[in-house]
Amino acid sequence: MKEISLVFIGAGFGGVCRFVLGSLIISIMGKNFPWATMSINLIGSFLMGFLFVLISNRLADLAPLLTPLILVGILGGFTTFSSFSIETLKLIQNGKLAYALTYVLISTIIGVSFAGLGFMIAQKITN
Repeated sequence: MKEISLVFIGAGFGGVCRFVLGSLIISIMGKNFPWATMSINLIGSFLMGFLFVLISNRLADLAPLLTPLILVGILGGFTTFSSFSIETLKLIQNGKLAYALTYVLISTIIGVSFAGLGFMIAQKITN
């Protein structure tokens, strides 16, 4: 039950962070392209890789608390893969196939790369 409570608290916090940052990005970049969702997914991917290593290597004793709170809760509430999916479908339905393809490629390729970058940076810091 403790883990569920930690996920619940973390997801609420992550969702609020996603909303605030997403609103800020939209106010700056506009709505012609899903910049907010893509940016949040990339930031979340980096943080997931970085914090996974940090928690595993430096905070292993706290991992049973930090993993559900931060990795599952906060980052799960913060990242927006379900939004990514529906936005991609909307782009396709609106005939914006080039935008849809660009969005998918940038989000997946750079997202995985950012997770790897966060992972490598954290490994260097923690070793």
